[in-house]
Amino acid sequence: MLDVKKIKLGSQGLEVSAIGLGCMGMSGGYGPAKPEEQMIELIHHAVNSGVTHLDTSDVYGPHTNEILVGKALKGMKRENVQLATKFGIKYGERMGEVEIHGEPEYVRACCEASLKRLDVDYIDLYYVHRIDTKVPIEITMGELKKLVEEGKIQYIGLSEAGPATIRRAHAVHPITAVQLEWSLWTRDAEDEVIPTCRELGIGIVPFAPLGSGFFASGPKVMDNLADNDLRKGLGCMGLSAHYGPPKPEAEMIKLIHHAIDSGVTFLDTSDSYGPHTNEILIGKALKGGYRDKVQIATKFGIRWTDGKVDICGDPKYVRSACEASLKRLQVDCIDLYYAHRIDTRVPIEVTVCLSSLSY
Repeated sequence: MLDVKKIKLGSQGLEVSAIGLGCMGMSGGYGPAKPEEQMIELIHHAVNSGVTHLDTSDVYGPHTNEILVGKALKGMKRENVQLATKFGIKYGERMGEVEIHGEPEYVRACCEASLKRLDVDYIDLYYVHRIDTKVPIEITMGELKKLVEEGKIQYIGLSEAGPATIRRAHAVHPITAVQLEWSLWTRDAEDEVIPTCRELGIGIVPFAPLGSGFFASGPKVMDNLADNDLRKGLGCMGLSAHYGPPKPEAEMIKLIHHAIDSGVTFLDTSDSYGPHTNEILIGKALKGGYRDKVQIATKFGIRWTDGKVDICGDPKYVRSACEASLKRLQVDCIDLYYAHRIDTRVPIEVTVCLSSLSY
């Protein structure tokens, strides 16, 4: 049996195993769903080995992962398991369409549905999976606070939240944990989010600490990925400095070609990476028939002016940014266009109305 120690997560009293079990991959995400009986056996083995912190979400499957975890919990002492689940991400009617919701009625409905699927009376740690920028976080937290008072959830967490949002949420009801990606190759949270959490006594739950398997298996992990494995994507920011000096262009183009030839089908960049040079690099790499093999995601909204960062979401800027990205990438269309940061001076409806136009 493993000697997995217990730790205090945050400062509100929740005690969990220092190692947690992320259950998402059991129901898809990293390829097809795995056999239910085997996954239940795996969960039992983890808990019996001292890994008692189980992490799921209503969007995994969707829904089927919570059902699986609920079945695995039968026959166990409920108090011996720390169960974390999440709400806030909803798949739309069209393939790949995702909606983010934080309205009070949605929060409550999701909680009730998760309790039913998990077949439990309470959830130990309930996360806001993504922040709904259409709804003030104070409103979302207000409903979560009610659910705590009703005993349906014990502790509240946030996933992928910025420092300002964390502070606002914490002012309504203490936040126990923030979940975010944190690993050797994802370190941006160390700039502001983690110091904010330390200041407020909020625990950190890192996801993908081994780089979604890359640090465990190395590059060969790509050889056996299923077609629907979410790891078939390449974040390109580091190819144009940021994590050190700029890399030789020819080598980076060769790397992108190797990634695509190995099965990567999604390239992620931004006009602020470089700035601009990352998009230019990808545009060069896509020549010679590679464009038809990938989906391109890029972003707008962060502008560097005299060494300072300015966040922009006004219509004129959105249009000019899109046109400039198309030119740098040398493509006719962008598959997925992100607002990289939200310009709080411009109503999000104004920004989205323009960015949803076809190009």
